[in-house]
Amino acid sequence: MKKFILVVVVSVFSFMSCTDTNTSQAEDWQALVEQYESIVLMANSETCTDSDNWTFTAIGAKACGGPTGYVAYSLNSDVEVFLNEVAAYTVAQNAYNLKWGIYSDCMVEPMPISIACIDGVAQLIY
Repeated sequence: MKKFILVVVVSVFSFMSCTDTNTSQAEDWQALVEQYESIVLMANSETCTDSDNWTFTAIGAKACGGPTGYVAYSLNSDVEVFLNEVAAYTVAQNAYNLKWGIYSDCMVEPMPISIACIDGVAQLIY
């Protein structure tokens, strides 16, 4: 748990230093997009053959609270590293929202009820 908290704190300071007042909103958004794409790449690096070996977690930060969505990941992957990346992204998106005065629709994102393996890819089932 201490390691998780340390990663989140370091991520916040890293994001804050990367998104100083000299960066544009577009540059900060691009950094978030790249961070998200990296997480999706990690999630998709495992082939889904048995949905029992997969789970999901909330990701992102809506401006009025709650996650922007959910992402599936394999329990056979390095779960700690993956969840740390998701947490860092969520913190970074929250910092972006605050920096740029972002607002959202405030709708609660539905939580998936299960995961299915379709053509080797984990699909969230709602």
